[in-house]
Amino acid sequence: LRGRWLLFARMSWVLAALTVLGLDAAGLPHAYARLDTVCHSSACAGSDEVLSPADVSDLRELGISLDFYAGLMVGLSILGTVVFAVTAAAIFFRRPDDKMALLTSFTLLIFGGASFTGTMQYLVGDYPLLWWPINLLEYVGQMAFSVFFLTFPDGRFVPRWTRWLALMWAVLFVPNVFLSGSSLNLLDSPLFIGYVGTLVFAQIYRYTNVSNPAERRQTKWVVFGFAAAIWGFVATVITGNIIPEVRQHQAFADIISDILIYSFILLIPISISVAVLRSRLYDIDVVINRTLVYTILTTVLGLLYFGSIALMQAVLLAVTGQGAQL
Repeated sequence: LRGRWLLFARMSWVLAALTVLGLDAAGLPHAYARLDTVCHSSACAGSDEVLSPADVSDLRELGISLDFYAGLMVGLSILGTVVFAVTAAAIFFRRPDDKMALLTSFTLLIFGGASFTGTMQYLVGDYPLLWWPINLLEYVGQMAFSVFFLTFPDGRFVPRWTRWLALMWAVLFVPNVFLSGSSLNLLDSPLFIGYVGTLVFAQIYRYTNVSNPAERRQTKWVVFGFAAAIWGFVATVITGNIIPEVRQHQAFADIISDILIYSFILLIPISISVAVLRSRLYDIDVVINRTLVYTILTTVLGLLYFGSIALMQAVLLAVTGQGAQL
């Protein structure tokens, strides 16, 4: 990019950054106030954010106050927004004249501050007029994320027909964002797996048929971060559902789950920034190899640990007639 187009792109990025970060900053007190309340009605029952009286009582037994819970949840949101924004800014200032770098930076900024994390959604309850612009930002973030994965790392749709996939997902995300509770929202179904699958397919096809060695290194970083985030998310959800002790303290389990999920998802902006800025800094094959080795090792050790506990409990129950929580 040169001349007026470069100036326009830079001004657009700065305006987007001020808008997203400004709305998130304005939403902080509203987010804390919302999370620092107890749900006493059926309207908020089942909410993943507002706690019920039973949840509050459960956390207090563990030494966790409602104020601490609200501060922790808001802090996680701030951390996510900051990580996405900082990586976006690093790419923007290092590669301001590269179109793909600008798309990457824009995607991280909008998706991180308006779609995945961010506190701007809490403004809607007190300022209904902000519903449209805030949801529009979320929609733009989702679309930028889709286009990024379908065009990374050279900015072209490969295969060429994937541009029609981008258009299809753009149409399907309209009810997903603006009509989330209606029957038109088809992405709250197994179709979402198809959406993720098309993004993965585009990267695999490009890697095996089109990319040069440098682009393949960049693709490895992005796919590595994306895969680690998805597998970490799935493992966290599955673990929470199969361990009985977790369900006994559901509110505390949700806190730990949120911390783990945020940690895994933040691998995405970090891996993207490395791919764009320093694709030759590390040997990603070594990173992937060690990650797989240590993941398998950790999984085996975890299974042995929980298996030994279950066996000891069974032996104690058979010998003494009662178990031991210790």
